[in-house]
Amino acid sequence: TFDAHYYCPHAPDAPCDCRKPKPGLLLQAAREHDLDLSTSYMIGDNPSDIEAGQNANLRQNLFLIGDSHLFPTLPDDPRLKTNDVHALNGLQPAVTWLLNQAQ
Repeated sequence: TFDAHYYCPHAPDAPCDCRKPKPGLLLQAAREHDLDLSTSYMIGDNPSDIEAGQNANLRQNLFLIGDSHLFPTLPDDPRLKTNDVHALNGLQPAVTWLLNQAQ
């Protein structure tokens, strides 16, 4: 189940804190749901998702490739070349990876 969903309603060039890669929505969710972001994970299929997770100091970032319509393979992007990013081939492998981390 989902406890909440968040989205940025502003235009891409609007000066807001909620449009990725800014971490505003992640920080809002952390406040509203008493989340410890240092133990949280970001799953995304766009480098800006990963950068938002990095900007919020999340524990790990999972970048989905393969079944993503945006990136069938890992793009050559410096935001994805850090130790906190794991590239996984779809959502199911990401869920399996997360469950294995909990053991």
